[in-house]
Amino acid sequence: MKVSLSREQTEYVKDLVSRGAYASADEAVERALQAMRIDEIIREIGPERFRREVEIGVESGRRDGWLDGETVFAEIREQMRLYREKLKCQDTASRAQRGPTSTKSGAISRSKAGSTARNRLSGKSTTRLSV
Repeated sequence: MKVSLSREQTEYVKDLVSRGAYASADEAVERALQAMRIDEIIREIGPERFRREVEIGVESGRRDGWLDGETVFAEIREQMRLYREKLKCQDTASRAQRGPTSTKSGAISRSKAGSTARNRLSGKSTTRLSV
């Protein structure tokens, strides 16, 4: 993605990098986007609720100990893996309850159509047809 900045904005980013505030222009822009995201959240939930949520997080860190980013992301990845596994088991159980899905018309069966749609969304290119 290419983004155009005004001359003033470009000079500001260059100044931030030259002063050592950020390692690169990309890092400075990334931080600006993070700040925009925080501003958006504050507008959505309101400043008072945002402050309370931050206070709750800080207090839990003091009480339970702080976690580094690697640990947090490892836990999130594990939770996502378990969730996907749960969905896969539910899908398998659902298919078992429905029984075999075959059609005489050559149309794609409902369960296979859903699988094909999920594959397309995930970038996998497979085609499954019931004949």
